[in-house]
Amino acid sequence: MNQNEFKLINGVWLPRVTHILNIISKGKAYENWLKKNTKEESEKLSQEALDKGSGWHNWLERVGLGEELDPALLPEIEQKWGKAFLEWVDLNVKRFIEVERAVYTDGYCGTLDSVVELKDHKIALLDYKTSRHVYDTYSLQVSAYRHAYQNMTKTPIDTAFILRFDKSSGKMEVKEIVELDYHYNIFQHALELWRWKNKEVLNGLS
Repeated sequence: MNQNEFKLINGVWLPRVTHILNIISKGKAYENWLKKNTKEESEKLSQEALDKGSGWHNWLERVGLGEELDPALLPEIEQKWGKAFLEWVDLNVKRFIEVERAVYTDGYCGTLDSVVELKDHKIALLDYKTSRHVYDTYSLQVSAYRHAYQNMTKTPIDTAFILRFDKSSGKMEVKEIVELDYHYNIFQHALELWRWKNKEVLNGLS
């Protein structure tokens, strides 16, 4: 079983949120990128992005755990990211509540990047990206994590932010995701579509 797609929880194989959302197109820009590359090249580039993203996510996780890190020690492009992230945290975040928290609920699972208390006392979910764009599906992803986390902890989450680290400019883009309940409703429809499309796979797991 592909651990990037499913996770065994309490004896049940649950699909990961990111795998579920592959049922939705990322749009023309992403499709054009795929067309310009062969399957092998696309897989190689995707793996390289995943490896780089994992190292960067590890640095962000360490910051969330309270380590004092110097962005000047990062690779060149990530130095800009690190400085921008630390400045944003200093300006907006009172404390980190959760870091790399596994969450699950009926029908799906995933791992959220961070939950923080903001300086205005709101509780926010943060999701870190190194993608080319802020894709529409990100709003569905964070809404699904929020719903699962709230079910597990009974802690309300007021808002969510996508923090996207641009690979070409070194800039950090921040986008607040509003109407989380609405986006979770859309995610549920995507989940139902995914279940319909993957009914044979699900039958094989039961």
